[in-house]
Amino acid sequence: MNNTTRWEPMEDLITLRDAMNRLVQESVARARPFLPGYSGNTGFALDIYESDEAVIVEAELPGVKPEDVDIAMSGDMLTIKAHRRQKEIQPERYLGQERHFGGLSRSVRLSSDLDPEQASAEFQDGVLVLTLPRREESKPKIIQIKPRAG
Repeated sequence: MNNTTRWEPMEDLITLRDAMNRLVQESVARARPFLPGYSGNTGFALDIYESDEAVIVEAELPGVKPEDVDIAMSGDMLTIKAHRRQKEIQPERYLGQERHFGGLSRSVRLSSDLDPEQASAEFQDGVLVLTLPRREESKPKIIQIKPRAG
């Protein structure tokens, strides 16, 4: 009975490369929250969708009060800033802390045919719903077909 194993150097090299890639990716991903000056995710989730009439932006802002949200539009750039306040707990009393407190901000480039003067915003259950209507001249026009005489 022959118990020899054939060595395939190319398979071993590919396996070694994959292992090194995983090692580097996992070590960087796990170490990032512990880097000095890193405060975690400073953004929040956005959904952006459109209709013929408007562009709607929904932002998840749990734990944020409506008065702590600022919305600005300059040209085609929309910026939403929020501030999540931290509970008054002494740092040495924490057993774990994963939620981000402080400033949150997102900026997105939108269509330039929006009218920020007519925008409306609602805030319910930690979700900001911002409706940015399209300018009248950029809305789709329906053209009626008239029958020809004769």
